[in-house]
Amino acid sequence: MRKYISETTKAYIAGFFDGEGSVGLYEMKSRKGKGGSYGLQVTINNVNPLPLKLIQEIFDGRLNIIEYQKENFPIKRTVWQWRINAKKAEFFLSQILDYVIIKKEEILLALEYRKTLLKCGKQKHREMITDELYIKRKKMAQKMKELKCREWIM
Repeated sequence: MRKYISETTKAYIAGFFDGEGSVGLYEMKSRKGKGGSYGLQVTINNVNPLPLKLIQEIFDGRLNIIEYQKENFPIKRTVWQWRINAKKAEFFLSQILDYVIIKKEEILLALEYRKTLLKCGKQKHREMITDELYIKRKKMAQKMKELKCREWIM
């Protein structure tokens, strides 16, 4: 991960993310099958891997290949996906926040979610989640879904 990221690079990546990226809060199931906590995940998909490799070089994360075929379409498509979670996702979002336009509200909600995390080990963290905190996070995840479904009106 690079320590210095130019403002120009942040702006480019923010624009790319605004068009091709996604930020989400996803419920993670505990080993007992019950709802445990929520996790922050950021993804960017594109058919061209070059911008995603640049983003991976700067922010780390995973780069995967996804092959899919649309219904009634004979050609398979290869799509590259860059994915990052948790603290690294928080850092990424904080770096592009000033330049994002479309997904700014989603990013602000994701960063607000990260502030609800306790600073302790994973196992202790799950045991220390109060019902009140779990409900707050669940509402945040629901709000994130709503933000993704909104219609833009000019």
